[in-house]
Order: sequence, then structure tokens, then C-alpha cells
Amino acid sequence: MAARFGFLRCGGLRACASPRHLCHSARSRYPLPLVIQGCGFSACEILHYSFGNSGQADMPSKRHVVTQTTDQFSNCNKDVNGLRMLLWEKNIFLISCHPGLNTRVLCPKCEGGHERYQSLTVKISIDGEFAMWNCFRGTCGWNGRVGDAAYTVDTLGTSLMINGRDDGAQGLQSAVEFTEESLHLRPLSEELITYLSTRGISKETLSRNGVKEATLRFGVAIAFPYRKDGKIVGCKYRTLGKRYSMEKNSQKLFYGLDDIKDVNEVIIVEGEIDKLSMEEVGFLNCVSVPDGAPLRVSDQSPSAEAEDKRYQYIWNCKEYFEKVDRIILATDGDSPGQALAEEIVRRLGRERSWCVKWPGSSMKKCKDANEVLQTLGKQALRNVIKAIEHY
Repeated sequence: MAARFGFLRCGGLRACASPRHLCHSARSRYPLPLVIQGCGFSACEILHYSFGNSGQADMPSKRHVVTQTTDQFSNCNKDVNGLRMLLWEKNIFLISCHPGLNTRVLCPKCEGGHERYQSLTVKISIDGEFAMWNCFRGTCGWNGRVGDAAYTVDTLGTSLMINGRDDGAQGLQSAVEFTEESLHLRPLSEELITYLSTRGISKETLSRNGVKEATLRFGVAIAFPYRKDGKIVGCKYRTLGKRYSMEKNSQKLFYGLDDIKDVNEVIIVEGEIDKLSMEEVGFLNCVSVPDGAPLRVSDQSPSAEAEDKRYQYIWNCKEYFEKVDRIILATDGDSPGQALAEEIVRRLGRERSWCVKWPGSSMKKCKDANEVLQTLGKQALRNVIKAIEHY
């Protein structure tokens, strides 16, 4: 198999990057990774040379002109370059380095579809502790996070990798059942109960939903067990610092699924705490999506069930919506939340979909159920549901 090496040419400077970083299959469709320390350049050419088994170099097969400045690399400390190497191991190649900002690149899983669209958004945290990515193509949905050893998640549809271990799942997940003992869950501490009470969530609601506490490698977390027919089939964790992770082999389902059995109206929210907030004001017929919202609505129509990996949880729960007359979309009021609402409507039907209008002034508008509960009170949240409009 031929190997390829990348050379940097900047004016009169020509340097070869380390083969450890650059050597890979000649059939690769992606730019070669390159780490340049202390080189302030404005317009450089990365030349890719192919070396056959004979050891003779062919003419440069590809040329990528990269515009970069010293200032852009000045923030790339050792930790950030380490994150970039972790991303490169997953075929996510970042030429520039902007901690705290989103970067769009080609997704190595779906390759951007036929148009090869740069659908993968990558972000390195401002403190350089971790990097995360998400492909917003509806047929892909690959997302994950790398960084500290305490938290590494890589999900594609229903395949999940935590702390470097891949369960190898493809398509629909097997029906794995958990127990509180197997998950090492324990009753909520007073600290977490107090925190949740400041969010407007009572002990009674926490108890009814079986919300627990767990200690993970990155600290103590609130545990939200996902149940189906009363059995735990998954668990999502959230720290007070808003780090999220999903238990390995968790089924892709709505949170609170048992609460929408045999109902004719369902409220869909964007987070577990929003579901609990709806329950605080009397709406038990509420579920939350497990994965958050996409950056924007997909340009393509929803794929067949087997290929619609990002929204697999909708297909896995579709039987619960068969007899539902009205679906109320109470996703977040920001752009991703509205994109999520549209994606749900595309799959569950526009004719029976309704939406909420979050209250607030032009200066400060509530974006979700919990914000309304905290800032405006229970009656205000009830009024939001009463004032729904057809989608």
C-alpha cells in the first residue's frame, strides 16, 4: 500500500511534517494533519506526495492552500494541540485553531453526502479541556466529545463509545436492562436536592421519576434513569457544571416514556429538567428528547427509519404516538430548539402538531419550560400550554 507524506512550503521554507502525524492510506479523502509550532505564515501550500512500494515519489497529487496567521496559532497551547491530535485520530482534521468558536469541516462518517457539504461542526472549549463535534445531516447525526480521560463519548445513531470502549452496536440497540444497583445509583444528596429546588423541582417530582445521584469519573452527577414499562433501559447523567453523558448500551428513547401511554395529547420538551418542570404544573403527559437539538434543519427530507440515526428515538417510540391527536412542541426558543421542533414535525406529522410561544419581554425572553417556571411561576407555565398555536 502506498503511503503519503505532507510537505509545508511557505515562501522559501519547505519542511516535512512528522510521518507519525502524516502517514496514512493513499486512498484517504481528507487533508493531512499538520502541527506547526511557532510558524507564523499567511499563505502556505501543503503538498501531498505519494510514495509507492518502490520508494519513488510521484508528483504532488493534491494541493491545499491554507491561510493562517501567527495570532490564530498563538492560542494553540500544548493541551489544544493534544485535542487536535485526538480529533485527527477520528479523522476530524482542524487546520486552524480557535478555542471557543465553532469550525465546520467534512464529516468523516457521511462525507457530507453527495454534495460533500461541510456538515460537521467542531468546537474546542475555551479552556482547552475538551473538544466536541456534531454532524447535523439527518441521515448521519454523528456526534461526540474527546478530551479529559473522564469523559469521552462518540455516538453515531445508536453506537456509543464511553471512555474508549465501543459497544459495536449497529442499527437498533439490543434491549439491555439496568437496575439501580448495576448503575451504582444512590439517593440524591441534600446538595443536589437543594440545587434542583432552586430550579423549581420538588422532592415529590424527583421521587416519582426516580431521579438519583451517581459518581462518575468527572464528578458527582444527577442521574435520570430512562424507563420503558417500568424497567430501566438507559440512564443520562448531568453534573452541576453541565457535563452530560449517557450510560453505555442505553436505548434511544424519549425520557418519561411511560407517562405517555394511552394519552391523546403529548408535550415534547428538550431536556429532562424541562420534563420535570411540566410535571410540577400538572402536565404528566410530557417527554423529553434524549440528545438535544441540531444546529439547523436538515436540507434533506427525513430518511427511511433504518437510516435516520440521529432521530432513532422517534422511530423507537412511534407506537406511543399512533393514537395521539395532538403533539405540543415545547422545545427551546432558540434556533436549534426550533430546528428540533421542525425535525420532529417532519417525522410525527404536521397536521397534529402544535407549538408554544415562550413569554417574556423583548429584552429577556424565556427560552424553555424551566426558565418560565423559575422566573414567572407555575401559572405562567400553565398559561403557555393553554395558549398553544397550530404549528
